[in-house]
Amino acid sequence: MKETLDQRISVCAAVIERDGRYLMTGRPEGKPHAGMWEFPGGKNLLAENDNDCIVREIKEELALDVTADGLIYEVCHDYPGKSVHLKFYKVRMNDGAQELIPLDGQQIAWFNPAEMENINILPADIEFIKFLSSEAISC
Repeated sequence: MKETLDQRISVCAAVIERDGRYLMTGRPEGKPHAGMWEFPGGKNLLAENDNDCIVREIKEELALDVTADGLIYEVCHDYPGKSVHLKFYKVRMNDGAQELIPLDGQQIAWFNPAEMENINILPADIEFIKFLSSEAISC
């Protein structure tokens, strides 16, 4: 039996751009898909809206104070044993000097869309990267 959208795990991803490059994180050892790259973010908590999810996840993962500025793209993807409804939000870092601190021990790096084609990306993010390569998204 195929899952419906309501049964999928709701996940929000932050699209943070700086000088034509986008912030990505490498999944740390011990987590599913360790070593693969993704846009930072995570699962919505019960009764949590997407904006609150993005703000919380980026604070927990990277110690950044951010604001979600709107939904850019969404995709549903089936992994073995689970399905995700992944929503990509344009996100800006709030005022003030902020240092990226990988609080989960993850790698962090900035990539342009062409460079993303040469790294090990999570499958759910690939469709968005194709979209990103064809669109001018100014953050």
